[in-house]
Amino acid sequence: MIDTYRKVHHQKITEVKQQSEKELELLKSQIEENASQTSKMLTQISELQEEVSREKKLIHTLEEKSAPSLRTSDPPLLPKTQEEQGESGAVELTEQKTAASELEKKPVSDKDKYYQLYQWYDEERTRNHKLLSEQRQMKEDYESEILKLQQTIHSLQSEQQNCQEQMDTAERNRKEQIKTLEGTVKSYRAKIEQLENDNKKLKKEINHLDYELFKEQPAAALTVKQIVPQPRPLPPIKPRLRQTTIITKQTSDDS
Repeated sequence: MIDTYRKVHHQKITEVKQQSEKELELLKSQIEENASQTSKMLTQISELQEEVSREKKLIHTLEEKSAPSLRTSDPPLLPKTQEEQGESGAVELTEQKTAASELEKKPVSDKDKYYQLYQWYDEERTRNHKLLSEQRQMKEDYESEILKLQQTIHSLQSEQQNCQEQMDTAERNRKEQIKTLEGTVKSYRAKIEQLENDNKKLKKEINHLDYELFKEQPAAALTVKQIVPQPRPLPPIKPRLRQTTIITKQTSDDS
């Protein structure tokens, strides 16, 4: 019975340890996976930030290139947009009148060359504006993607923190269970020790009683038959007497 208790509690301790180790391994694998995903996200964010930085530099370069052409190269004869008119004001109107009067004085061939040059500048300006618009849209898309990735990283970090807390809780529970089982094992060992002490006392008492029993009988008469109780002999069987019936003849006198 004592060995059974030992085996059962040893098996319980082993099962608890194995279950705790499995939970710890699972949590560690989740934390490693989350860390890997976080590292990948950080790498993507770094790449996106570098790309956004390059795009910003390109936009700045394009703005610097397009600004002088809009100021100096565009002929004042072409009417500008309402936005450009609002920004320029009366100064550009004066420049248009002056350039128109100068253009009327030039030969026709120069005028054609001027219009061709103007058409090229206009196409270049349109292309630059379109490119700037695309670059701004790309910048907004990248910033939106960076925001999403940052939110994902925050979520992964929160999940990693939760996994760490769960792992700590599982570790504490495992230690408490092991401590409880060790206390149970200790108490059972104390009971086993007490039972062994009781057995020793009983053996001593049995030996003492055997000694007292043997001391009362002569040493020569001690045999196995005397030590082992013998059955009592049966009483002798008495013979049963048969009953005899005596029949007497009646005499005439009696009649």
